[in-house]
Amino acid sequence: MKNFLMILVACLALATVGLAQQSRSQESPESAQLWQVYQQISDLKATDQEVPAELYELYFKLDHAVNPEQYEDRGGANPLDQFSDLCPGGMVMGPDSGMTYNFSTTGATNTATNNCSYPACRLGRDLFIRLTVQYRDSVTITTCGSGFDTYLCVFTEACCNQPGSVPFASNDNAPEVCGVSTTLQAGISRCFEPGVYYIVLDGFGPAAFGQYRFSIVFHGNSCITPNNDPECPADFGQHEESFPEGCDAFANTIHCDEGFCGQIDETGDLDVYALTISDCPRQVTISVYADDTPGRTGFEQGLNSMLRVWPVTCEAPLAVNNDFNGGDGDPEGTDSQVTINLVPGTYYFEITGAEATTGPYEMFVACSTCEQ
Repeated sequence: MKNFLMILVACLALATVGLAQQSRSQESPESAQLWQVYQQISDLKATDQEVPAELYELYFKLDHAVNPEQYEDRGGANPLDQFSDLCPGGMVMGPDSGMTYNFSTTGATNTATNNCSYPACRLGRDLFIRLTVQYRDSVTITTCGSGFDTYLCVFTEACCNQPGSVPFASNDNAPEVCGVSTTLQAGISRCFEPGVYYIVLDGFGPAAFGQYRFSIVFHGNSCITPNNDPECPADFGQHEESFPEGCDAFANTIHCDEGFCGQIDETGDLDVYALTISDCPRQVTISVYADDTPGRTGFEQGLNSMLRVWPVTCEAPLAVNNDFNGGDGDPEGTDSQVTINLVPGTYYFEITGAEATTGPYEMFVACSTCEQ
């Protein structure tokens, strides 16, 4: 009887797993195909190959089926529904005080030409938008819901390809902004100082053109006032910002038994460091001191730190930590800390704010000796 019950339980478990797998398969077959097509497009883009128009057509057919909410509510757009493909293009004026403000519009790039080409931006048909920011604020610019593979570039001082033009920001795919992991839409979210910005709404390549949805959101939080002179230890280095910053893109070089001071200025900001272990395997401890650590620069300044350690290939994090020790009611120790054994090689680690927090921090890397 006992054996019979064990067999029955095992059969029921297998049946449950089978039904769950069948349910997932029946639930979204388009999702699996969309992911495959998205990977094909991503691979072509990563190797600087042109994406065929037919592959784009299949992607957007599947994306409409899987993510219909991205393409809803195209009515009620701003009257400025077709930007110009010549600089300065359409004019958008931000609010003159710290208030929320949403601008949105739709249109098409079918008749546009490529006036801001690679390497300044991309190779598609492009449009220009002149944005005037009157008040320091966190601003999000997106093309979420567009019908082609969009790319955003932002310049200061002058339009793209004009004398004095300075690159400010750019983005290809922004899943964290659009909320879709397979998106081909762009998004830029960062702090904008008062001034004039020249935005290019581009297509990734020659086959990327069509209907677009464009929006600018002023969040009305005036950004977090940066701490330009943090009271960090005298022997700590100062984190230097650069663009773009990320795993295998830009990183401050740091060595064993060295510290840095930095600040997460806005939601999504990353501070990235490169550590090279050259002589022998070592046990490495990376400590971040932020909002929860008394006696440190960032104590009660708002940053709930998140720490990630990556291999040189940037494929997947080796370790992740948010709250190592301390927190509400017990603010002792480090906010984030990772102890890991590393063989000789180069590693990246990034510091950012969990739960959209910002603020200053101190960071220190301690390494064991080769004799240990």
